[in-house]
Amino acid sequence: MGIEVDVLGAAAGSQVARPEQVLPGYDLVFAKARSAIEAIAVGCAVIVADAQGLAGMAAYDRLPEWRRWNLGGALLTNPHDVDALCDEIDRYDPDDAGRCRDYARAHWSLEVMVDALVAEYEAIHSAWDPALADYRAELVALAAPLSRLGPLRTELEHALPYVEQTPGLVDAWRHEQEQHRLLREHLAALEAAQ
Repeated sequence: MGIEVDVLGAAAGSQVARPEQVLPGYDLVFAKARSAIEAIAVGCAVIVADAQGLAGMAAYDRLPEWRRWNLGGALLTNPHDVDALCDEIDRYDPDDAGRCRDYARAHWSLEVMVDALVAEYEAIHSAWDPALADYRAELVALAAPLSRLGPLRTELEHALPYVEQTPGLVDAWRHEQEQHRLLREHLAALEAAQ
């Protein structure tokens, strides 16, 4: 096919600190998850794949559905072989890559996601009536979602410099962290009392 290939990433020993500065030099990128999203956002055509398997070319009509799966491992259901990879490379369309870039910037930017998170917090806060609160039921309901946030803590901490520009969001995030800590203490005390 006459395609020149560069391999970037931690596994290849060539990790890039600022991918947004390097990726625009490429037309086609093989990646998954956040790496795929970053490549799409700078205008690269992306074949979603890794050693696990192949999803295919990230095309404009697929993006909303694939984003639900974070362009990640759950999409990598097809085995990759030379023919499958060549078929996906043949789907390369720079105009579609541009549409994908525009979609990603309009729907997946930090600003859009922070605005959605703030709106969610505001909706929850405005609907909450302390007079009707059942604190025990709330603690039980919060246990599972808060425990799932643990692996995201590093990601959230890296995002802090950006979200600090949004009044109230950092306070709400810190409040959630404190609630999680209190919940763990409360549940531990309940278990100890039994």
